[in-house]
Amino acid sequence: MGLYAWGVPNAKENNMTRPNETTMDLRNLPAETLVVSTLDGEPGRIIKVCSRNRSRTKATSYVVQTSDGKEVWDVADIILPNNG
Repeated sequence: MGLYAWGVPNAKENNMTRPNETTMDLRNLPAETLVVSTLDGEPGRIIKVCSRNRSRTKATSYVVQTSDGKEVWDVADIILPNNG
């Protein structure tokens, strides 16, 4: 039987709770940044931050201008397009 210290996460728990670096990078994008929706592949440009986290330091959603008009996109649903 292995020893496990209460309150100390093991390697599996660490991997499950590790922040996603890609998502963290998307939480401070400036206006006019070109983004693409992961839901339908639609491109758009960020207009402004729509909502922020509790500490008001990171964006959780953006208002995005698309060909269909303005939409609110969650940070988890956007990617930055390749520049190549």
